[in-house]
Formats: sequence, C-alpha cells, structure tokens
Amino acid sequence: IFWPTPDQCPTGDLFVSWGPNTGLSSSTILTPLATPTTTTMYRLTTWCNGCIRNDTVIVVVMPTPLAVASADTNVICEEDSVALYSSGGLGGSLYSWSPANGLSDPNVPNPMASPGQSTTYSVSISEGGCASTALVYVDVIPKPHADYLNSTASGCEDWKVNFIETSTNAINYVWNFGDGSPVSNEPNPTHLFTQPGNYLVTLYVSNAGECGDSIQKATITVYPSFDADFTTDPGIPVEMVLPNTDMNFTALNGVNSWLWDFGDNYSGSGMNINHRFVNPGTYYITLYTVSNEGCYDSVSKGPVVIQASNVFIPNIFSPNADGVDDIFNVIYTGDQPFKMQIMDRWGVPQFETTNKNQGWNGTNKNGEVQEGVYFYHVYTGSQHFTGNLTLVR
Repeated sequence: IFWPTPDQCPTGDLFVSWGPNTGLSSSTILTPLATPTTTTMYRLTTWCNGCIRNDTVIVVVMPTPLAVASADTNVICEEDSVALYSSGGLGGSLYSWSPANGLSDPNVPNPMASPGQSTTYSVSISEGGCASTALVYVDVIPKPHADYLNSTASGCEDWKVNFIETSTNAINYVWNFGDGSPVSNEPNPTHLFTQPGNYLVTLYVSNAGECGDSIQKATITVYPSFDADFTTDPGIPVEMVLPNTDMNFTALNGVNSWLWDFGDNYSGSGMNINHRFVNPGTYYITLYTVSNEGCYDSVSKGPVVIQASNVFIPNIFSPNADGVDDIFNVIYTGDQPFKMQIMDRWGVPQFETTNKNQGWNGTNKNGEVQEGVYFYHVYTGSQHFTGNLTLVR
C-alpha cells in the first residue's frame, strides 16, 4: 500500500503519521494498536525523500450485544418443562446455552428445558466477534409419588374399607372412592361403600409447590346383600301340644350355608330340616345364612308355643280282676270333644267311646280279647294321638 516502502527508504528517512490519534497506541508508527470506542476512519500519511503517500482504513466498532435471559416461570415441578427466552445483538447473533442436557436445542434463542433438578442456565450471545452472557435460574420442586394400602377389597353391601397413604413428598390428599360420594382430604380415611358394584379408588397428592401425582390402585368389589327367609310346617305362629310337636323348616334363599337355632338349646343345619320340641315353652326360631359371596344375614320368626299335654295315655294294662290296672283309661282334663278307638294289629275295631271317663276293660262284643299288642287312636278336639298298648292278663 505504502510507497516508498520501508525497504525502499533509508533507515531513519521514513516518517509516519496517523490521524486522528484517538484510541491509538501511537500515531507515528506503522502498526499501532487501535482501540476506538466508535466506528472511526483512520488516515495514514508517509513521506520519504520528498515523496508523500496517503491512505485510509475504517475500523467499524460493533456494540457489545447485551445478553438477556428469562423463563416463562422460574419454578417448575419435576418432570415438567419450561420455555427459556434470550435476546441481544442487532439481529445476527449466535446463541449457546449451557448446560445443554435437557434442552430441546442449546443453539436457539428460546429452547424448551426439562431439568431433572434445580439448574442455573447460562446463555452466551455473540455477534461480530463480540459476546456477552446472561443467567437464568430454574427451581425444580421434587414431584410427590402417590401410593396407598387398603384393607380387604371385597365384601358385602355396606362394606367398610380402611385406606392408608404411603406416598412420598406429599402434604395434600384427595381421595376419590369411585362411588359418587364426596372426596376425602384425610390422609388415612375409612369409607363405607353402600351399594353393590366395582369401584376404582384414586388418590391424588400434592406438595408445597402444588406439584402433584395420582394413582389408581384398588378396585373395591361390593356384593349385594340378601334377605334370609324360611317357611315352616305347620306355619308360624303356632301352638302345639306335647308329644306331637314336630315341625319342618325350609330356607328360601339359594345360599351355601344355613344354621338353625330353634330357641330350645338345639340347633341344626341344612336348607330343609325337621325338629321336635320336647319341652313346654315359647320359642323363636332364627336362621343364619351365608351367601356364595360370603354375605351374612339372619331372620327370626315365632312364636312356637309348646304346651304340656292335657292327655295321659298309658301303654300297658292287665285286665285280670286283681284291682290293679284292670282298665285302660285315657286321662284327659280338657273340654274339647273326646273320642277313643282301640284296634287289633289287623285294624279290626275292638272298642270305641266318646266318654273321656270311660275306659277299656279288654273285651269286645265277643268277650275277652287275647293278650297282645293293640293300637289306639285318641282325639281331643283337633288333636290326634296314636300309639300302641300292651294287654297282659
């Protein structure tokens, strides 16, 4: 550029002048260091042996880009994402974010960040060889983890279930029991399921930063209840007189277990059962049942009134005229119509009377009958007694 050049000019005969000298380390040397604060045109003048040469150079001063960094929120929950923003320069800036781990693209102005922990991000913005840096802090709140335990998950209508939360990093709880009932905010609630069905229980938890988690874990199965019932023969209520006190009992529900309590210190099992009451008294019968799903129910019916008999019927007599047991007498103290029939083993009538005070002396129309076993039928009102008696001479 310069003429004459230093090698063409004797030592000491070359003179140099830069102007303006603002920002120059020296204005009288060929290679000064220039540090202008604004864009500046420098003019160089050299002369040697009467020869003068001029030239100019422009030093363009670019403004240092002012880096700015921000985020759409500075507090996020674990596993969430946040948008980072940066700006600076005159429009042709280059961007570099660090740390790059968890960023959608570390070389764009506005990347998405998914930090696993609280992180300070740095963005370097460069333009025209000039650069500046900005920082933005993202606070990551650990996410809670929902979990719970529960008592037995299946039972009969009006089934009560206990729940215990076993979550981590949680301070707030919302239980949805899946049956349309109001939610519970207790950490360890007890809930009563009143309708049959299957119910999926959900626990929502959150922490101080409102970070949340949920879990659907238990399905509660509620079986329908049933009504225990039974019939009797004869029907209840009933009054019976000893010894004819047999009753038949039949359960009406299609269940797999039946237990009968007859109220007289006797019990039995089975869908159909017969029972004989042997003592006077008033009794109430209770049936306990268990369904195929294990649901229990019971029902009581009564009264069954057992009366002592007002009829005494002996089973042996000896019509031999010795004054002892010569007459077969039925002792009846009631006021109902009375009738007694005596028959031999072939069913042939031997004696009949409607007088409760009249007994059988061991004869028929043909005279004395033989020793042996005979059969009686005794009627007192609606009661009928039958049995055998032995005649001994």
